[in-house]
Amino acid sequence: MRTHHRMIALAVTGVVALGLTACAGGEADAGDDNVSITLVQGTTALPFAQTTAAGAKAAIAEVGGVHLEVAGPANIDPATEVKIFQQVVSTRPDGILLQELPPDLFTRPVQDAEDAGITVLPYTIAPASDSSSTIFVGDNGFDIGRMGADAVADALIAQHGSEDITGKIPTGICVPGLSVLTSRIDGFRERMAERLPGVEVLEPFDSKSDPAQNFTVWQQAVSANADAVAMMTPCEADVQNLIKIKQDSDATWQLAGFDINDISLQGLRDGVIVGLFPQSSYLHGYVSARLLAESLKNGTDLPKGWVAIEVIPVTAENVEEIAERESSPEAQAAYWKPYIDEIFAADTVATRPLADANK
Repeated sequence: MRTHHRMIALAVTGVVALGLTACAGGEADAGDDNVSITLVQGTTALPFAQTTAAGAKAAIAEVGGVHLEVAGPANIDPATEVKIFQQVVSTRPDGILLQELPPDLFTRPVQDAEDAGITVLPYTIAPASDSSSTIFVGDNGFDIGRMGADAVADALIAQHGSEDITGKIPTGICVPGLSVLTSRIDGFRERMAERLPGVEVLEPFDSKSDPAQNFTVWQQAVSANADAVAMMTPCEADVQNLIKIKQDSDATWQLAGFDINDISLQGLRDGVIVGLFPQSSYLHGYVSARLLAESLKNGTDLPKGWVAIEVIPVTAENVEEIAERESSPEAQAAYWKPYIDEIFAADTVATRPLADANK
């Protein structure tokens, strides 16, 4: 395995792009680890990213003999993430766990990394169709969107006492064109058309990734659509802002969320939102890190295809259980252990066709 350095300084055109954190596997000191892996995230600041990193660190500690670095821009910034990835490649780790935000920007950089002998494993966001990647660990955003639509449709039917509902659903997207977000919108729109054909899911507008701008944009959208029956967004900050807007205005439109955080959990407790349909971020980090670490350490091939990770809906019935799960890395590890045991029960992890992850 390649020799790696414990401290790596990465900067991007005068901007400090990341702070690298290190995690040595097992009891060994980082200098004794035989395998080096870097987790490159699309954002390091949001709760889901921190949960993903916690899962990856847990897997690395279990495998042992592996040194893990965590890198990425604090906030979503695709161009900066690409530069960070390329600089990580220049340090020559044995493997990289990569959240491609967005996938089309990483096709060439990933190929360059693999040509340099570095194993790249995409997680959370499925690679582009022209990518050289042959494995993906994550879920299907389209299916997540359909789950959100079912929850909103059920709430609307209960609210109006009928399936004969007409109206519109304004839709915002914080990073236009990002596949992990657009797939949720597409799934939501398709399922809503099946459940409530009289309800129109409007084309998404740019809700802005900056939280302050995002709040203003949504205030304007809500004001301009006073007759809306629901609001739709696949973005974490958007849902947080919409919870506040709905509470402050006593609005009656429906809303589902797709990420777990304290604000959204409280919004679910208070009945402001109808449910959360989050990615299982801890599993994304754990499963991808364990697969890559064991492959590199044992000299075995990674499985080919999509390692599908289950999505656990959060409802009024299980919100306290999920809140307890989210309270610490130890609670996460305990909650997810049965799922992890099932995934790794066989000699080879089960996969589905890679193309199915984008359907």
